[in-house]
Parts: sequence; structure tokens; C-alpha cells
Amino acid sequence: MKPVKTLMYGLASSAIFAVGAASASTVSIESVSGIWTDASSNAAALDGVGTSTIHWGTPSAAGNGSKSEYQFTGSAAGHVAENSSFKLGTFSHNNNRIDGRSIRNAELTVTLGVSINGGDTMYVQSVFDFLHEETSNKRLNGVPDTSQTCKYGGANGVGVNAKGCADRVEVTTDVASSDPFIVGGHAYVFTFSGFMHDGETLGFFLTEEEKANEAHLKASWQKVEVVPLPAAGWLLIAGLGGLAAVKRRKTARADA
Repeated sequence: MKPVKTLMYGLASSAIFAVGAASASTVSIESVSGIWTDASSNAAALDGVGTSTIHWGTPSAAGNGSKSEYQFTGSAAGHVAENSSFKLGTFSHNNNRIDGRSIRNAELTVTLGVSINGGDTMYVQSVFDFLHEETSNKRLNGVPDTSQTCKYGGANGVGVNAKGCADRVEVTTDVASSDPFIVGGHAYVFTFSGFMHDGETLGFFLTEEEKANEAHLKASWQKVEVVPLPAAGWLLIAGLGGLAAVKRRKTARADA
């Protein structure tokens, strides 16, 4: 995931932030959209980049006649409480039987429209990377070859591999926060907590052949106080921010 990071020192010329109780705020999730902004280029018959659904592969004559696909459906949650996890949308993997090459990875850009205390809509954006592994179905005469063991999920023809070896989808789920929004003297931070599957944060899942699998993107928000400081304090914080920036640049050069 390559989300927008919280850079507190970037606003140090006017305030610092501290978590604390404050007057109640009304936060509303007005819109959520997600588009697939990139995918590996060697996929056969890839289409849908720039939309909420990508398809790939040549439909197998032994399948249902459809390509495989990734889809993201946004969910405007309306009013949401502070520190309460809410659903931003659903990622779906429809694993249809295909011939030819598959995607290896795909990139999803999610845009969240937020209104605070009835004000104008502001936007938070985050990018998630998906790694895809299209496994060999190991079929014999049209049915799973039970003498074979699948790469994932155990024996072929059993459980998640009932119709052939399941495909594997992995998503980066690092917790990360947006830049702060300043509204009415308060700062608000939104945290993407990642994709949830069966009640747990998703690292990866296996999708059965000719089936669909889903994970829900969750987030939360928190209000942090704007704390005024004397003029000398601005210089100190700004200086510390500058040092932090220099350190990052030096680290980047050292790692290059």
C-alpha cells in the first residue's frame, strides 16, 4: 500500500497536534470510489484499467465463458463515529476458468470523499497493491486430478481446491494515515486499517475455481487538537521538521 502519510512537521509553522477530547464533530463519508490504475502488462486480453473492474484471460471452453476479474465497489457510510471502524467498500475476486496468461499484480486507487460538520467535501486517497497468482488447475479429463497436490490449500479436488487448484490473492495491508484536515480549528486524521476477510485483516486469501471471494476495506477517523505555541516554539518545531526532512533525504541517498 502506498497511502498518503501523516507528516505532522509539515504544519509546524502554525500549530502542533495532540490527541485529546474536544467538542463533538459530525463526520460523514459522502462518497467512496476505487479504480484500477495499473496492472501487469503481460496478461492476456486485459481490459478495464481506469475503471472499477478489470478483466483478464481468454475464457476457457470448459468454464462459464467469462474472464476472471477484480472489482471494487465503494460504500458511502454516511455519519460515522470517532475511533469506530467503518466499511469503505468491497473488493471481489471472481475466479473464472481461463486460458493463457494472467495478471501478476494490480494497483487499486481508492478515493474517499469526507464532509466535516456539514462543510465542503474533502478527499482522502490511498493506493493498494494486489499480488495475483494464477495456479495450474491440475485437471485430468475435465476433473481435478486427485493424484496431484495443489500449491496452496492441500489436496486437489478437496475443500478450496474442489474444482481444481485455487488461485492466491495477496494485498498489502499496512496501517497508514492521511494528512490532517484542519476544520474549525481542529485537525482530523483518517486511518486505513486494511482489507478484512472473515473478520481478520487480510494478508492473502485463496479463491476457489469458478467462485467469488470478497474482502471489505475498513477505515476510521480521529480528531487531534490544534495546540497554540509561543513564537519561539514555532522556530523549534520548524527546525526539527527540517532536520527530519534532511535525515530522510540522507537515508534515501544511502539506500539508493
